[in-house]
Amino acid sequence: MSEFTSPLSSTENGRRTFLRSALTGAATLASSSWLGAVSAPVSEQPKAGVFPEPAQDLPLGEDVDVIVCGAGPAGIAAALAAARSGAKTRLIEIHGCLGGVWTAGLLTYIFDFNKPGLAKEIIRRLDERDARRSTLPDQFVYEPEEMKVLLEEMCVEAGVKIHLHTRLAAAYRDGRKLTTVITESKSGRQAWRAPVFIDATGDGDLGAMARCGWDIGQGGAECPCQPMTLNTLAVVKDAAALKNYISFYQVTPENRKGMWDWHHQATEGFKNEIIRAGFKPSYGMPTLFQVRDNLVMVMINHEYGIKAFDAPAITEATIRARAEVFKVVRACASSAGPGKACRLWPLRNRSACAMAGASTDVIP
Repeated sequence: MSEFTSPLSSTENGRRTFLRSALTGAATLASSSWLGAVSAPVSEQPKAGVFPEPAQDLPLGEDVDVIVCGAGPAGIAAALAAARSGAKTRLIEIHGCLGGVWTAGLLTYIFDFNKPGLAKEIIRRLDERDARRSTLPDQFVYEPEEMKVLLEEMCVEAGVKIHLHTRLAAAYRDGRKLTTVITESKSGRQAWRAPVFIDATGDGDLGAMARCGWDIGQGGAECPCQPMTLNTLAVVKDAAALKNYISFYQVTPENRKGMWDWHHQATEGFKNEIIRAGFKPSYGMPTLFQVRDNLVMVMINHEYGIKAFDAPAITEATIRARAEVFKVVRACASSAGPGKACRLWPLRNRSACAMAGASTDVIP
């Protein structure tokens, strides 16, 4: 036997040691009674590319009158309306906050909002905490973190049972009636029943899981949808220095005349600065909104042709979008123009990929 060990044999020995340890660990785990995993059934002739998921008994909750799936703007409105009417209400949300595109999607801008009821209540309560950047009743920029807290307060006050970090996994019918939904979370797989279900998932996930028919876009299976957008918070050295590029900057009821021309001029100017820095943004109207002081929301990316039910495509789009945002902002920051005042906000959970009617937080 040679006194030297080739790199190949060393790698092979390491692999064998790893596999031996892994198999030993798996055997130990399989014998542990505290694990909640279900053993896979033994099949004499398993189908290629198929795993037969074993059946299991799930804990069942049926203590509410209404279950709302999705806690975006529509889900919040539905849950509050139900709870304030006296119905016991459960609200299921995949993200770690309420608000959907308002919060996890970092939209930060609301328009067409001068309506009675819940809209006026949200405006009033945002103003009480100085969380709006405009006194206009129909459109304004708001602070997403304040919006998160406000929506939680409103739901807790109404007695809504909130489930965050909880994913809708399946739905079951009895004939034409939806009777049960299944969720997955750190608490495991759970079943829930109620007389009434409301699909506020944004993408119609509950209806699709319940085997209802559905279309995307303007109809059909291949029709284009509104493109996805990666919104990002950024901190700038001096927002006033960028006022010509910030949409609706310090807009008031007195100076709102021509504000949409103002918006178009701001986005066109911002786009020209990006192009001058050496990039062409995928979104034709790159936008800056002032959230507070020198904190702005940056919306410069569009991802076209991505279906909300295609996880690999959404993953690729998210990675591509974040790379574009960072390249553009860094290029502007290193240029000699006004964009030099821009720096990316460095905190976690500050980027979100939003789509029409729904949002997907890109950092869990």
